[in-house]
Amino acid sequence: MPFILIFVGLGGAFGAMTRFCLSNFLKKAFVIKFLGPISLVNILGCFLAGCLYPLLTGHSTFLKNFVLIGFLGAFTTFSSFMLEALETSFNSKIFFVFFQISLCNLLSFYSCFLGFQLSNTVQTYFSKFLYS
Repeated sequence: MPFILIFVGLGGAFGAMTRFCLSNFLKKAFVIKFLGPISLVNILGCFLAGCLYPLLTGHSTFLKNFVLIGFLGAFTTFSSFMLEALETSFNSKIFFVFFQISLCNLLSFYSCFLGFQLSNTVQTYFSKFLYS
């Protein structure tokens, strides 16, 4: 198990560095109004996950963990989410998979919004005491 964690960690380090470099490149190279650099990285990560999943599944556990879980997991967690949805689609109706994806995205955005609001509220509340 510790050996697999090393592979996941190394893949994650390379994935995070690649995401950082690619998103910074995309910020400078393209002006896209409806998709930001991270969205493009997420889409690319999902495409790569879809391409590599059949190639790596059933083969080397270490290579699968390095690439799919480590590299692509850090490159974009969205790719891991889409791989999970793909696996769910093998055993479920496609409508259920689309519903699951939509619900997860809506709840994720709402959770992010609520966290942002809560943070602002707490910050405003405590700033009254700290700066008065």
